[in-house]
Amino acid sequence: MPFERTLLYGLILILVAAPLPFGAVQTEATALLAAACLGLGVVWVIGRSRHGLPALPWNDPVLIAGALFVLLGAAQIVPLPRPVLRNVSPEAVALRDRYEPATSLGGWRTISLYPWATRQATLRSLAYLLTILVTIDLCSVRANRRALSGLVLRFNQSSHFPEHGQVLALKRLNLFGVTSSLRSGHRRWNRFQPGHGESAAAGDESRRTVAHSATTR
Repeated sequence: MPFERTLLYGLILILVAAPLPFGAVQTEATALLAAACLGLGVVWVIGRSRHGLPALPWNDPVLIAGALFVLLGAAQIVPLPRPVLRNVSPEAVALRDRYEPATSLGGWRTISLYPWATRQATLRSLAYLLTILVTIDLCSVRANRRALSGLVLRFNQSSHFPEHGQVLALKRLNLFGVTSSLRSGHRRWNRFQPGHGESAAAGDESRRTVAHSATTR
C-alpha cells in the first residue's frame, strides 16, 4: 500500500537521522527530530481515520502508559491557585516565594519551576510515543519487520565492525557538527565582541591597562 510504504520510508529516514543531534551543537537538531516524529505520527493518525479505523488504538497498553506519562507532564504546566499548589507541592511554593519575582499571574503558579522546559519535554514525549505506535503498527506486517530489523542489524554491525560503516557514520556526525558550528559561530563570536555586556567592559579595562603601562614606561 502506498500509505504504508510512505510511513515505512519516513520511519527509516527518522532512524537514519536520529544519531545526528549527538553530533550537533545546536538544539534545533533535536527539535527537528521531534518535529519529524510528530509529523509522522500525525500522518499515521490521519491515514487510519481515512481507512475507517479509530484514530488511535485506544486499547493498546503502550498508548495507555504513554498517555499517562504525557498527562503527567501536561499537569505540571497548568497554572493552579496558590492553596491548591501548596497542597500538591509545598516545596515548589516555598522555592517560588524565596526566589521568584512577582508575575502577572497573581497567585496562580505551575507545579513545574521551569514550565518552558517541561512543555518542550512533554511535546517530545508525545512525538516519540506516536513514533512508537507507528512502529508497532508497521511491524504487524512481515515485510516491514524484515526491513526495520535489517536496518537495525546493519547499525549494530557497523558499531562492532568499523570497516563496515562506523567510520562513515562518524564522518557524517562530524560533518553535521561542523556545519552546525559554522551556522552558529557568528552568534557566539558576537557575544565576545566589544559592546556586548561584560565582554565590552573587560575590553575597555584591558585597553586602559595597556595605555597606563605605556605611559609609565
